[in-house]
Amino acid sequence: MGKPPVIGRWDGSRHLWDARHADRLLQRLGGGDRAPHFRRDGRPADRPQAAPPKDDRAACAEWEDHLRFRGPLGAWRAAGVEVAPEVDAACAGSCNR
Repeated sequence: MGKPPVIGRWDGSRHLWDARHADRLLQRLGGGDRAPHFRRDGRPADRPQAAPPKDDRAACAEWEDHLRFRGPLGAWRAAGVEVAPEVDAACAGSCNR
């Protein structure tokens, strides 16, 4: 016979499934007054057009997503990661920049 199912408790993670605890979800997403990709009133936010101020955590998450969608190198550089010349050369033409 197979293993019995794992039964876990979810009451400590209520913010993941109970709208009455959405304030804790914002804390888990980095704080701030809104979730990434949404306005404060819950409507979808516009796509970022430029790098945001460092103190706007939701906007920083949106910007990182935007850069990652365009390719990993830009997102890495924006996060302060130095890209080795051989990685940069290997991605030339095959990776989005």
